[in-house]
Amino acid sequence: MPPTPPAICDTLLFLSRAAIPPQDADRSRALCARVKDWPLLTDIARRKFSLPFVYRNLQRLNLDETYAPALNAMRAQVMPTTFGALRVLAAQRKFHRDCVAPLGLAHVYLKGPSLAARYYDDPGLRFARDIDVLVSREDQKKLVHQALSQGYQIVDRNELKSYQVSHRDLDAILTYKTVATLVTPDNIAIEVHWNIDKKLGLFAVHETLQRRETIPDDTLHYGVMPTADFFCYVCYHNTRHIWSRLHWIADLDAIITHSSFERNAVLARAAKLGLRSNVEACLELHEIAVSGEASTLAKGENRGAELAAICLKNLPGDLKLEYDLREGEELLGLPFKWMVSPDVRKRARTQTRLSRVLPGYEEYEAWPLPRGLQWVYYVSKPLGILKRHLFVSHKQDAGL
Repeated sequence: MPPTPPAICDTLLFLSRAAIPPQDADRSRALCARVKDWPLLTDIARRKFSLPFVYRNLQRLNLDETYAPALNAMRAQVMPTTFGALRVLAAQRKFHRDCVAPLGLAHVYLKGPSLAARYYDDPGLRFARDIDVLVSREDQKKLVHQALSQGYQIVDRNELKSYQVSHRDLDAILTYKTVATLVTPDNIAIEVHWNIDKKLGLFAVHETLQRRETIPDDTLHYGVMPTADFFCYVCYHNTRHIWSRLHWIADLDAIITHSSFERNAVLARAAKLGLRSNVEACLELHEIAVSGEASTLAKGENRGAELAAICLKNLPGDLKLEYDLREGEELLGLPFKWMVSPDVRKRARTQTRLSRVLPGYEEYEAWPLPRGLQWVYYVSKPLGILKRHLFVSHKQDAGL
Protein backbone atom coordinates (compact mmCIF):
# COMPACT_ATOMS: atom_id res chain seq x y z
CA MET A 1 0.00 0.00 0.00
CA PRO A 2 1.70 3.24 -1.15
CA PRO A 3 2.19 6.02 1.43
CA THR A 4 0.03 9.13 1.26
CA PRO A 5 1.72 12.09 -0.53
CA PRO A 6 3.24 14.55 1.99
CA ALA A 7 1.17 17.48 0.67
CA ILE A 8 -2.04 15.59 1.42
CA CYS A 9 -0.77 14.51 4.85
CA ASP A 10 0.09 18.08 5.82
CA THR A 11 -3.16 19.54 4.49
CA LEU A 12 -5.43 16.91 6.02
CA LEU A 13 -4.01 17.15 9.52
CA PHE A 14 -4.00 20.95 9.34
CA LEU A 15 -7.64 21.18 8.21
CA SER A 16 -8.99 18.41 10.47
CA ARG A 17 -10.34 20.71 13.17
CA ALA A 18 -13.50 22.70 13.73
CA ALA A 19 -12.04 26.06 12.70
CA ILE A 20 -8.81 27.54 11.37
CA PRO A 21 -7.71 30.74 13.17
CA PRO A 22 -7.82 33.83 10.86
CA GLN A 23 -4.05 34.26 11.15
CA ASP A 24 -3.58 30.82 9.56
CA ALA A 25 -5.68 31.51 6.45
CA ASP A 26 -2.66 32.20 4.24
CA ARG A 27 -0.94 29.03 5.42
CA SER A 28 -4.14 27.10 4.61
CA ARG A 29 -4.17 28.46 1.06
CA ALA A 30 -0.49 27.62 0.61
CA LEU A 31 -1.13 24.04 1.73
CA CYS A 32 -4.07 23.74 -0.68
CA ALA A 33 -1.92 24.94 -3.56
CA ARG A 34 0.44 21.98 -2.97
CA VAL A 35 -2.34 19.37 -3.30
CA LYS A 36 -2.40 17.70 -6.73
CA ASP A 37 -4.93 14.93 -6.10
CA TRP A 38 -8.12 16.31 -4.56
CA PRO A 39 -10.16 13.12 -5.10
CA LEU A 40 -7.58 11.23 -3.02
CA LEU A 41 -7.63 13.85 -0.25
CA THR A 42 -11.45 13.77 -0.24
CA ASP A 43 -11.54 9.98 -0.07
CA ILE A 44 -9.10 9.83 2.85
CA ALA A 45 -10.97 12.57 4.73
CA ARG A 46 -14.24 10.69 4.22
CA ARG A 47 -12.84 7.33 5.36
CA LYS A 48 -11.10 8.90 8.34
CA PHE A 49 -14.21 10.89 9.37
CA SER A 50 -12.80 14.41 9.04
CA LEU A 51 -14.47 15.49 5.78
CA PRO A 52 -17.00 17.88 7.40
CA PHE A 53 -14.13 19.78 9.07
CA VAL A 54 -12.05 19.88 5.90
CA TYR A 55 -14.99 21.06 3.80
CA ARG A 56 -16.05 23.83 6.20
CA ASN A 57 -12.51 25.15 6.55
CA LEU A 58 -11.99 25.17 2.77
CA GLN A 59 -15.32 26.92 2.25
CA ARG A 60 -14.28 29.71 4.60
CA LEU A 61 -11.07 30.39 2.66
CA ASN A 62 -12.91 31.84 -0.37
CA LEU A 63 -10.74 29.83 -2.75
CA ASP A 64 -10.78 30.58 -6.47
CA GLU A 65 -12.90 28.70 -9.01
CA THR A 66 -10.26 26.06 -9.72
CA TYR A 67 -11.24 24.42 -6.41
CA ALA A 68 -14.97 24.32 -7.23
CA PRO A 69 -15.03 20.69 -8.50
CA ALA A 70 -13.30 19.48 -5.33
CA LEU A 71 -15.63 21.44 -3.06
CA ASN A 72 -18.71 20.25 -4.93
CA ALA A 73 -17.58 16.63 -4.58
CA MET A 74 -17.01 17.15 -0.86
CA ARG A 75 -20.38 18.80 -0.32
CA ALA A 76 -22.20 15.77 -1.72
CA GLN A 77 -20.45 13.50 0.80
CA VAL A 78 -20.66 15.78 3.84
CA MET A 79 -24.44 15.86 4.13
CA PRO A 80 -24.89 12.13 4.95
CA THR A 81 -22.20 12.41 7.65
CA THR A 82 -23.90 15.40 9.25
CA PHE A 83 -27.31 13.75 9.04
CA GLY A 84 -25.88 10.59 10.63
CA ALA A 85 -24.35 12.56 13.51
CA LEU A 86 -27.67 14.26 14.21
CA ARG A 87 -29.46 10.88 14.15
CA VAL A 88 -27.06 9.56 16.79
CA LEU A 89 -27.58 12.69 18.91
CA ALA A 90 -31.36 12.17 18.73
CA ALA A 91 -30.88 8.50 19.65
CA GLN A 92 -28.87 9.47 22.73
CA ARG A 93 -31.60 11.85 23.86
CA LYS A 94 -34.23 9.13 23.51
CA PHE A 95 -32.06 6.51 25.24
CA HIS A 96 -31.34 8.85 28.13
CA ARG A 97 -34.95 9.92 28.49
CA ASP A 98 -36.41 6.39 28.28
CA CYS A 99 -33.71 4.27 29.91
CA VAL A 100 -31.11 6.15 31.98
CA ALA A 101 -33.13 8.97 33.56
CA PRO A 102 -36.06 6.84 34.84
CA LEU A 103 -33.60 4.66 36.80
CA GLY A 104 -31.66 7.64 38.18
CA LEU A 105 -28.37 5.90 37.46
CA ALA A 106 -24.95 7.45 37.99
CA HIS A 107 -23.49 7.49 34.48
CA VAL A 108 -20.94 9.08 32.18
CA TYR A 109 -21.36 9.43 28.43
CA LEU A 110 -18.12 9.02 26.48
CA LYS A 111 -17.05 10.38 23.08
CA GLY A 112 -19.64 10.75 20.32
CA PRO A 113 -22.62 13.09 20.78
CA SER A 114 -21.67 14.29 24.27
CA LEU A 115 -18.14 15.18 23.19
CA ALA A 116 -19.53 17.05 20.19
CA ALA A 117 -22.15 18.89 22.25
CA ARG A 118 -19.61 20.03 24.84
CA TYR A 119 -16.57 20.96 22.78
CA TYR A 120 -17.83 21.85 19.27
CA ASP A 121 -19.73 24.91 18.15
CA ASP A 122 -21.58 22.73 15.59
CA PRO A 123 -22.09 19.16 16.88
CA GLY A 124 -23.20 18.04 13.41
CA LEU A 125 -19.63 18.37 12.16
CA ARG A 126 -18.32 15.59 14.36
CA PHE A 127 -18.84 12.07 12.98
CA ALA A 128 -20.61 9.66 15.33
CA ARG A 129 -22.04 6.23 14.67
CA ASP A 130 -22.69 4.92 18.18
CA ILE A 131 -23.18 5.92 21.80
CA ASP A 132 -20.98 4.88 24.73
CA VAL A 133 -22.11 5.12 28.32
CA LEU A 134 -20.30 4.04 31.48
CA VAL A 135 -22.20 2.78 34.53
CA SER A 136 -21.30 0.58 37.47
CA ARG A 137 -21.28 -3.18 36.96
CA GLU A 138 -24.38 -3.51 39.13
CA ASP A 139 -26.22 -0.80 37.20
CA GLN A 140 -25.27 -2.24 33.80
CA LYS A 141 -27.73 -5.09 34.35
CA LYS A 142 -30.51 -2.69 35.38
CA LEU A 143 -29.88 -0.45 32.38
CA VAL A 144 -29.78 -3.30 29.87
CA HIS A 145 -33.03 -4.78 31.20
CA GLN A 146 -34.66 -1.34 31.08
CA ALA A 147 -33.53 -0.88 27.47
CA LEU A 148 -34.82 -4.31 26.45
CA SER A 149 -38.19 -3.42 27.94
CA GLN A 150 -38.22 -0.30 25.73
CA GLY A 151 -37.69 -2.22 22.48
CA TYR A 152 -33.89 -2.15 22.24
CA GLN A 153 -32.11 -5.37 21.28
CA ILE A 154 -28.82 -6.84 22.49
CA VAL A 155 -26.42 -7.61 19.66
CA ASP A 156 -23.01 -9.00 18.82
CA ARG A 157 -20.59 -6.08 19.26
CA ASN A 158 -18.53 -6.86 16.14
CA GLU A 159 -21.27 -7.77 13.69
CA LEU A 160 -24.27 -5.84 15.11
CA LYS A 161 -26.30 -9.02 14.65
CA SER A 162 -29.05 -9.68 17.17
CA TYR A 163 -28.48 -12.45 19.67
CA GLN A 164 -31.31 -14.91 20.10
CA VAL A 165 -30.83 -14.92 23.85
CA SER A 166 -32.45 -16.72 26.70
CA HIS A 167 -32.41 -15.32 30.23
CA ARG A 168 -29.40 -17.55 30.90
CA ASP A 169 -27.58 -16.23 27.81
CA LEU A 170 -28.23 -12.64 28.83
CA ASP A 171 -26.94 -13.32 32.33
CA ALA A 172 -23.74 -14.80 30.82
CA ILE A 173 -23.25 -11.80 28.53
CA LEU A 174 -23.54 -9.42 31.48
CA THR A 175 -21.27 -11.63 33.61
CA TYR A 176 -18.39 -12.24 31.21
CA LYS A 177 -18.34 -9.13 28.99
CA THR A 178 -17.33 -5.65 30.12
CA VAL A 179 -19.58 -4.07 27.49
CA ALA A 180 -23.11 -4.91 26.42
CA THR A 181 -24.03 -3.64 22.96
CA LEU A 182 -27.61 -2.64 22.29
CA VAL A 183 -29.25 -1.33 19.13
CA THR A 184 -32.06 1.17 19.01
CA PRO A 185 -35.22 0.37 17.04
CA ASP A 186 -33.68 2.32 14.12
CA ASN A 187 -30.37 0.40 14.35
CA ILE A 188 -28.00 2.76 16.17
CA ALA A 189 -25.53 1.00 18.46
CA ILE A 190 -25.31 1.82 22.16
CA GLU A 191 -22.43 0.35 24.16
CA VAL A 192 -23.08 0.04 27.90
CA HIS A 193 -19.71 -0.30 29.68
CA TRP A 194 -18.70 -1.06 33.24
CA ASN A 195 -14.99 -0.87 32.35
CA ILE A 196 -13.25 1.34 29.78
CA ASP A 197 -9.57 0.51 30.15
CA LYS A 198 -9.14 -3.26 29.72
CA LYS A 199 -9.39 -3.65 33.52
CA LEU A 200 -6.13 -1.74 34.06
CA GLY A 201 -7.62 0.48 36.75
CA LEU A 202 -6.74 3.73 34.98
CA PHE A 203 -10.33 4.96 35.04
CA ALA A 204 -11.86 3.08 37.96
CA VAL A 205 -15.60 3.10 37.44
CA HIS A 206 -16.69 4.29 40.88
CA GLU A 207 -14.15 7.14 40.99
CA THR A 208 -15.01 8.15 37.42
CA LEU A 209 -18.71 8.27 38.26
CA GLN A 210 -18.05 10.15 41.50
CA ARG A 211 -16.01 12.81 39.69
CA ARG A 212 -18.55 13.32 36.90
CA GLU A 213 -19.95 16.68 35.85
CA THR A 214 -23.23 17.34 34.04
CA ILE A 215 -23.98 19.15 30.81
CA PRO A 216 -27.47 20.29 29.76
CA ASP A 217 -29.26 19.23 26.59
CA ASP A 218 -32.67 20.86 26.40
CA THR A 219 -34.48 19.42 29.46
CA LEU A 220 -31.99 16.58 29.94
CA HIS A 221 -28.71 16.49 31.84
CA TYR A 222 -25.90 14.13 30.82
CA GLY A 223 -23.10 12.94 33.06
CA VAL A 224 -19.64 13.53 31.56
CA MET A 225 -16.02 13.42 32.71
CA PRO A 226 -14.36 16.68 33.81
CA THR A 227 -12.21 18.05 30.99
CA ALA A 228 -8.90 17.07 32.64
CA ASP A 229 -10.07 13.47 33.10
CA PHE A 230 -11.67 13.33 29.68
CA PHE A 231 -8.58 14.61 27.88
CA CYS A 232 -6.55 11.87 29.56
CA TYR A 233 -9.12 9.30 28.47
CA VAL A 234 -9.13 10.58 24.89
CA CYS A 235 -5.33 10.40 24.78
CA TYR A 236 -5.35 6.85 26.20
CA HIS A 237 -8.14 5.59 23.92
CA ASN A 238 -6.87 7.14 20.69
CA THR A 239 -3.25 6.16 21.29
CA ARG A 240 -4.43 2.62 21.98
CA HIS A 241 -6.00 2.76 18.50
CA ILE A 242 -2.81 4.39 17.12
CA TRP A 243 -4.60 7.57 16.00
CA SER A 244 -6.20 5.78 13.07
CA ARG A 245 -9.02 8.35 12.67
CA LEU A 246 -8.67 12.01 11.77
CA HIS A 247 -11.73 13.19 13.69
CA TRP A 248 -9.71 12.27 16.78
CA ILE A 249 -7.17 14.91 15.70
CA ALA A 250 -10.10 17.35 15.55
CA ASP A 251 -11.14 16.29 19.05
CA LEU A 252 -7.67 17.13 20.38
CA ASP A 253 -7.95 20.63 18.98
CA ALA A 254 -11.55 21.09 20.15
CA ILE A 255 -10.69 20.16 23.75
CA ILE A 256 -7.37 22.03 23.90
CA THR A 257 -8.96 25.24 22.59
CA HIS A 258 -12.04 24.94 24.86
CA SER A 259 -12.40 27.35 27.78
CA SER A 260 -12.43 24.50 30.32
CA PHE A 261 -9.01 23.18 29.28
CA GLU A 262 -6.20 23.93 31.75
CA ARG A 263 -2.88 22.42 30.73
CA ASN A 264 -1.43 22.19 34.24
CA ALA A 265 -4.58 20.53 35.60
CA VAL A 266 -4.54 18.04 32.73
CA LEU A 267 -0.88 17.15 33.30
CA ALA A 268 -1.43 16.80 37.05
CA ARG A 269 -4.37 14.46 36.47
CA ALA A 270 -2.38 12.51 33.87
CA ALA A 271 0.47 12.04 36.36
CA LYS A 272 -1.94 10.72 38.97
CA LEU A 273 -3.44 8.25 36.49
CA GLY A 274 -0.04 7.07 35.24
CA LEU A 275 -0.62 8.59 31.79
CA ARG A 276 1.61 11.67 31.81
CA SER A 277 3.92 10.41 29.03
CA ASN A 278 0.90 9.60 26.86
CA VAL A 279 -0.73 12.98 27.44
CA GLU A 280 2.48 14.91 26.80
CA ALA A 281 2.94 13.00 23.54
CA CYS A 282 -0.61 13.88 22.48
CA LEU A 283 -0.01 17.56 23.21
CA GLU A 284 3.05 17.32 20.93
CA LEU A 285 0.92 15.55 18.32
CA HIS A 286 -1.52 18.46 18.35
CA GLU A 287 1.32 20.93 17.77
CA ILE A 288 2.51 18.86 14.82
CA ALA A 289 -0.99 18.61 13.33
CA VAL A 290 -1.60 22.37 13.40
CA SER A 291 1.88 23.21 12.13
CA GLY A 292 1.13 22.42 8.49
CA GLU A 293 4.35 20.39 8.41
CA ALA A 294 3.17 17.05 9.78
CA SER A 295 4.95 14.89 7.20
CA THR A 296 8.29 16.52 8.10
CA LEU A 297 7.84 16.77 11.87
CA ALA A 298 6.64 13.15 12.04
CA LYS A 299 10.26 12.18 11.34
CA GLY A 300 11.36 13.76 14.62
CA GLU A 301 12.55 11.89 17.69
CA ASN A 302 9.96 12.89 20.30
CA ARG A 303 6.95 10.78 21.20
CA GLY A 304 4.52 13.16 19.54
CA ALA A 305 6.37 12.58 16.29
CA GLU A 306 5.99 8.84 16.84
CA LEU A 307 2.22 9.29 17.15
CA ALA A 308 2.12 11.54 14.09
CA ALA A 309 4.10 8.98 12.07
CA ILE A 310 1.74 6.12 12.96
CA CYS A 311 -1.28 8.35 12.24
CA LEU A 312 0.07 9.11 8.76
CA LYS A 313 0.84 5.44 8.12
CA ASN A 314 -2.83 4.71 8.82
CA LEU A 315 -4.15 7.12 6.18
CA PRO A 316 -4.11 4.80 3.14
CA GLY A 317 -5.88 1.92 4.88
CA ASP A 318 -8.81 0.86 6.99
CA LEU A 319 -9.40 -1.17 10.15
CA LYS A 320 -7.30 -4.06 8.83
CA LEU A 321 -4.28 -1.75 8.46
CA GLU A 322 -4.78 -0.52 12.02
CA TYR A 323 -4.77 -4.12 13.27
CA ASP A 324 -1.67 -4.89 11.18
CA LEU A 325 0.16 -1.88 12.64
CA ARG A 326 -0.82 -2.94 16.15
CA GLU A 327 0.24 -6.54 15.66
CA GLY A 328 2.52 -7.86 18.37
CA GLU A 329 1.26 -5.61 21.18
CA GLU A 330 3.01 -6.79 24.31
CA LEU A 331 0.25 -5.88 26.76
CA LEU A 332 -3.49 -5.31 26.71
CA GLY A 333 -4.18 -2.28 24.53
CA LEU A 334 -0.75 -0.68 25.06
CA PRO A 335 1.00 -0.40 21.67
CA PHE A 336 3.77 1.85 23.05
CA LYS A 337 5.88 0.98 26.10
CA TRP A 338 6.05 4.62 27.16
CA MET A 339 2.25 5.08 27.20
CA VAL A 340 1.86 4.43 30.92
CA SER A 341 3.86 4.54 34.14
CA PRO A 342 5.82 1.48 35.36
CA ASP A 343 3.11 0.75 37.95
CA VAL A 344 0.41 0.66 35.29
CA ARG A 345 2.61 -1.52 33.06
CA LYS A 346 2.97 -3.95 35.96
CA ARG A 347 -0.83 -4.08 36.32
CA ALA A 348 -1.17 -4.53 32.56
CA ARG A 349 1.27 -7.42 32.61
CA THR A 350 -0.67 -9.12 35.41
CA GLN A 351 -3.99 -8.51 33.65
CA THR A 352 -2.62 -9.89 30.38
CA ARG A 353 -1.64 -13.12 32.12
CA LEU A 354 -4.96 -13.40 33.91
CA SER A 355 -6.93 -12.79 30.71
CA ARG A 356 -5.31 -15.85 29.17
CA VAL A 357 -6.60 -18.22 31.85
CA LEU A 358 -9.80 -16.65 33.19
CA PRO A 359 -13.00 -17.73 31.43
CA GLY A 360 -14.90 -15.42 29.14
CA TYR A 361 -18.10 -15.48 27.15
CA GLU A 362 -16.41 -17.77 24.61
CA GLU A 363 -16.36 -20.57 27.18
CA TYR A 364 -20.06 -20.12 27.87
CA GLU A 365 -20.87 -19.94 24.16
CA ALA A 366 -19.03 -23.22 23.49
CA TRP A 367 -20.52 -24.96 26.57
CA PRO A 368 -23.59 -23.09 27.90
CA LEU A 369 -23.86 -24.35 31.45
CA PRO A 370 -26.35 -23.08 34.06
CA ARG A 371 -24.98 -20.37 36.34
CA GLY A 372 -24.51 -22.79 39.23
CA LEU A 373 -22.17 -24.96 37.16
CA GLN A 374 -20.14 -22.23 35.46
CA TRP A 375 -17.35 -22.69 38.01
CA VAL A 376 -16.33 -25.52 35.68
CA TYR A 377 -14.99 -22.92 33.21
CA TYR A 378 -12.34 -21.91 35.74
CA VAL A 379 -11.02 -25.46 35.49
CA SER A 380 -11.71 -26.32 31.85
CA LYS A 381 -10.02 -23.25 30.35
CA PRO A 382 -6.62 -23.68 32.09
CA LEU A 383 -6.75 -27.42 31.34
CA GLY A 384 -7.41 -26.65 27.67
CA ILE A 385 -4.43 -24.30 27.57
CA LEU A 386 -2.23 -26.94 29.20
CA LYS A 387 -3.42 -29.60 26.75
CA ARG A 388 -2.59 -27.38 23.76
CA HIS A 389 0.81 -26.54 25.23
CA LEU A 390 1.65 -30.22 25.75
CA PHE A 391 0.49 -31.04 22.20
CA VAL A 392 2.75 -28.35 20.70
CA SER A 393 5.68 -29.47 22.84
CA HIS A 394 5.13 -33.09 21.74
CA LYS A 395 5.13 -32.07 18.06
CA GLN A 396 8.34 -30.08 18.54
CA ASP A 397 10.04 -32.97 20.34
CA ALA A 398 8.97 -35.35 17.58
CA GLY A 399 10.35 -32.99 14.94
CA LEU A 400 6.98 -32.65 13.23
